[in-house]
Amino acid sequence: LRGYALSHFGRARLLSDLVTQSKPDWLVNKVSNVFPSEASDNENSPNNDEHVITVASLGGGCGYDFVALASMSEFLGAPRIKATVYEYEPAWKDVLADVEGAIQDVFAPDNNSNTQNPKPHTCGFESCDITLPLDASPNQALASMVGSTQIFACSYVVAENAVALRKNNYEFFRQLFAEAADGSLFFFAETTHRLWPDFIDLARTIGSTSSSCMRIAIPHIRCGKNGHQLALLKDSVDAMTSYAHDEDDDQLQQKLYERFQTDNTAHLSRLDRGWKRDERKVRGAKE
Repeated sequence: LRGYALSHFGRARLLSDLVTQSKPDWLVNKVSNVFPSEASDNENSPNNDEHVITVASLGGGCGYDFVALASMSEFLGAPRIKATVYEYEPAWKDVLADVEGAIQDVFAPDNNSNTQNPKPHTCGFESCDITLPLDASPNQALASMVGSTQIFACSYVVAENAVALRKNNYEFFRQLFAEAADGSLFFFAETTHRLWPDFIDLARTIGSTSSSCMRIAIPHIRCGKNGHQLALLKDSVDAMTSYAHDEDDDQLQQKLYERFQTDNTAHLSRLDRGWKRDERKVRGAKE
């Protein structure tokens, strides 16, 4: 597992790129509020010793999400990260402890000038299974913290669980979206965009069942057609009026939504015909 963690360490960058997008305005403003910089003139900022940014890393394995957000906090001079990895595989716990220790060593007060963080960034570990409902017993730890969590990060985990998630109609995320507090941010990073229509459909149901709604952004981060990721903000319906409605952006999102649906339908059709992905080629190997 430690070898896997090192060989895929670059994955931490995708979340930080997703969080630091320059548009839409509502995402930029919300991230700025969650990550207030040391130079901020906001006199109402909480006391530095008490203010933490709470993060739930869903299926977070060895802690890439924690690395990304702790590094971002240090760069911005923002408050410390208090994260928890909610993970099905218990073997990641020891690896995560090493990653947490490395982050604390690198960002120890003696090694940097970020006076916003007199205490270290922390990352705990709890059991979780996203293929089960949120109110199932294996997800008790997460369920008890949903209302007090500011950021939910889900990187490279939904695609590999797509069959099980669809089988129970995404009940875990349906309940998570419903129970999360207004102001909660959700960041989804994946190798494919094919599942985003399912999550967008879930997000759109929030407004029809409560006084809250979901803002949706589909930023394109990586090169090629598969570079689209997903960011959501649960907000009150009243807060929607504080941002100008962008019809062009709505039309673009709808076109992406339809394209992603088409791509997913084509992919499922290939699977039904027996298609299998070619094995990854070994660099330098002869034919």
